[in-house]
This record gives sequence, C-alpha cells and structure tokens, in this order.
Amino acid sequence: VFETRIGFPTSRALGLHEAHLLSASKDGRLAVLLGQDAGTRWGTLAEVPASGGAPRRILDEVLFADWSPDGMSLAVVHRTAGKVRLEWPPGRVLRETAGSMGGIRVSRGGNLVAVVDNPSFGDTRGSVAIVDRTGRVVCRTTDEWNDLGGVAWTPDDREVWFAATKDRVTTEIR
Repeated sequence: VFETRIGFPTSRALGLHEAHLLSASKDGRLAVLLGQDAGTRWGTLAEVPASGGAPRRILDEVLFADWSPDGMSLAVVHRTAGKVRLEWPPGRVLRETAGSMGGIRVSRGGNLVAVVDNPSFGDTRGSVAIVDRTGRVVCRTTDEWNDLGGVAWTPDDREVWFAATKDRVTTEIR
C-alpha cells in the first residue's frame, strides 16, 4: 500500500507488507486485509492510519469491507461457522448465506449497502442486492449474471454500477 499526495510526483510505501487496501475513511484511516489465504482471499481485517503505522487487527475471516461515510463503522463480509455474513458494524448480522457475498459499498447517505450476492460458495455467478441497515433487501438486480464484479454508488446515490457478463467473454459496466 502506497501513499501519494497532491502536488508531489512520488509515492511512499506505508510499510504494510502483503496488505490489500479495502477502503479509506474520510478521517484518514485505512481498512486493509492482512494475511490473505492465497486460495480463497479471506484474511484479517485491520485498521491503520493513512500516514502509516502498525495495523490494529479488527476481525479474522474477512473478504471485503467498506467504511460508512462518517468513518465511524465498517460494513464487512465475514465468514464464520460455515456461513458468509454481511455485518454492519462487525458483529451485527444483516444477511447470512451458505453461498458468498462480496464487493460491498456503503452508500454516501450511510443508510444502504450494495453487495454482490453469490448463491453458491466459490462461484462468481449472482446478482447485486441493496440492503438497508435492518438487513432488508430493498432492491435486487433482475438478472442473474454469470460473472459479477465490484459495485460502486453514483455520486447522487440513485444508482449502483457493477461489472458483469452473461457470456464470460465481454464484461461491461452495468
């Protein structure tokens, strides 16, 4: 993980070896994944200042995380007891599946989270679900896609964009 500042042409390593950046908070904290299992990509969620320093471990068996807009809590995809859970904050279960979830992003309004919902564990086939803070699915893509990637909210929170393909050849932003 590297830091680059506006007006400076060089980058500086933060000293986080084998860390994967998941999300940055407005107040300069980074959510990173440490010690990822090469076969599954699950790892340990940790928080670290953007200026660098020692990571503070938060939760094991995490795949994705995203900060809420106020920087006070994280939404996470957490694996425990043979289930995959969407938790927000960690420990508060919104959804649970025997399949998998990924690519989560909290809305700028802080009241919704978009998540890739894969019905089968280890399969990238699925749909995008938008979940409120009570765990209710308020919207789901009508189609199931053969391969589905990350999600992003538009600046006005009115749409969720995602990368998907039906034919596993041509991936497009939807």
